Amino acid sequence: MKTMKKIITLSIAAMLLAALGTNIGFAGKPGGGGKGGKVTVELATPNSVIQTNEEDVTIVGTGFDNGSSVRFLVTGTTDDTQIEVVGPATFISSTELKVHIKTNGSTATVDYDVEVQATSGRKGKGTTLFKVQQVETACSGFESKEPSIAFLTGADTNGEIETKDLYLSSESGCDQYLLAEDVVQYMPEGRIWIKMVTWLRLSVRDNVGVVTWIGGSETTNSIMGLLFEFDSNGNIFPDPAGPSQFYAPPEGLYNWHADVRINANGEIELVIYDRPKPYGTGRQLSVYNVNTSTRDLLLSGNCPITDDTADCYEVMQGIYWNRYGDEIYFRVKNSFTTNDKWSVARISLLNGVWGPPELVMIPEALISLEIQDVSLDGVMLYQLYSSVTNKRGKITGERRTLGTLDLAVCGVLNPCSLSEGTDLPALIKFHFIAWTANGSVLVVNSGQNNNFIQEYSNPYTGTVGGLRIDDTGYEFDTAK
Repeated sequence: MKTMKKIITLSIAAMLLAALGTNIGFAGKPGGGGKGGKVTVELATPNSVIQTNEEDVTIVGTGFDNGSSVRFLVTGTTDDTQIEVVGPATFISSTELKVHIKTNGSTATVDYDVEVQATSGRKGKGTTLFKVQQVETACSGFESKEPSIAFLTGADTNGEIETKDLYLSSESGCDQYLLAEDVVQYMPEGRIWIKMVTWLRLSVRDNVGVVTWIGGSETTNSIMGLLFEFDSNGNIFPDPAGPSQFYAPPEGLYNWHADVRINANGEIELVIYDRPKPYGTGRQLSVYNVNTSTRDLLLSGNCPITDDTADCYEVMQGIYWNRYGDEIYFRVKNSFTTNDKWSVARISLLNGVWGPPELVMIPEALISLEIQDVSLDGVMLYQLYSSVTNKRGKITGERRTLGTLDLAVCGVLNPCSLSEGTDLPALIKFHFIAWTANGSVLVVNSGQNNNFIQEYSNPYTGTVGGLRIDDTGYEFDTAK
């Protein structure tokens, strides 16, 4: 009988202890959670995140307890450094945890295993339950390794010497490369300037490129250039000797514009426009071979071109090679009549000899025509300047329009007329316009009081090299 009472008393005590243990816990054991069973991981919601984002992720499985930890491992490895788990996991139940994760731009865009470790040390892992997706950037889908645009950076330093670094950009602007540092140094009070950087002409077949720019002062200048090589991976190898002088104008002339190309023999050729100093007669149009130091004078004087009425036209800046280097296009002006007339002229290479100039566009009066570039497909991009007047005939401003002319269909027997074009935004002033390699229009605002290329734009990337963007968003003469 006593033995039976003792057994009943012990059973009651065990039941009381079990009940107390469930509510208050014991040392070294959690106050809630699983029962020490198998840990499994079955689901992650959401099951992906985009690079640079943060996310709350719910983990579903079994055997979780309060204090369980979570890791995201690159699938098939123990690498848990890619996805950061911020703070401890939040315990919901033995089948559910919640964690806050963080990624960055370098987080690997691969599949991840999700591992949960309970406080008992038991682990469970669900394979390929989570994925990091590549962040969508302005460059997504537009990356390019081939350099196609050159630009300069630099800023005034309280009136002291300003330096400019020379960069290349890919056609999308997503890749950029420093070619040379301090390519220009100048004193603002001396009015020494960079006039422009000519657009690159690349010899893709041997991965050689050249970029030129015009440096100097208002009384003397020269064409500077830098050769470089590049490979299919986007690696750039500039000439270790650095920039060099490609061309210096003859005595008494000042260089005003130049275009550059690499010919079929791998030689650097410049088509250049020189004008007298001070401004006056004697303008010249030449082709200069940098490798052989030979100069071929094509046009000179005040009346190198005449039309069918014997009106004279003089050469103006704005000269470009065509794609194959066998044609040169440039703008001309008739300043000898009451109303200035502007037109476009062409010189063609026939049997190794440059022929006479010919007008390929019907002369336009009362406008100012500027050739901005000639695309690889032979389409000329131009800009027109005209005065805006009120009802009383008072000039109130300037209208600028942008248009194109297909040079392939223009000729002496079939001269083309300019279209009205598309009005440019009023806020863009003193700008330089050119084609980008992807066929859209590039606008560079060169500032109010100088001729420095200060801003570089392209349709995809916004700021490049710390320069502000002004992109018209036009392709040819049609608004996007």
